[in-house]
Amino acid sequence: MKAVLGVEHGWQGMRELSLELARLGMAVEVLIKGRVDRDVLEMITRPDGMRITPVARPWFRWRLTLACLLVSRRSSPVCVVTHRRDTPAHERTRQWLERLGRMIPLRILLLEEGTAGTRLLELDGRQTAPSSFGKELSRG
Repeated sequence: MKAVLGVEHGWQGMRELSLELARLGMAVEVLIKGRVDRDVLEMITRPDGMRITPVARPWFRWRLTLACLLVSRRSSPVCVVTHRRDTPAHERTRQWLERLGRMIPLRILLLEEGTAGTRLLELDGRQTAPSSFGKELSRG
């Protein structure tokens, strides 16, 4: 079972989510939009099964798509998480993933970070929990 996390801004919420998914026994691929210094990457603790990859900004959505396609060969549906923000870039990523979801089984979740904490949401706005990933993926 594997989840793909697309980090477009901020790291804290996605970091907590990736660690929670790893504790639940899921393999996690984290794609970070933009350049990350090597020494910063080396400081990040990675449990077994977690891979963290920085991706150049122009290639981020393409690399996210590739990760989903590769995972879909082994897991159905693929669970992919991106940030929920009201910016054009985040909206384009969500739309990109929705189009991809027409080709492969894809469960798209949105991570919302705010002063009240972090929430994980379905596309329709319902709140969900990382523990639901395994149940959802095993149904597919």
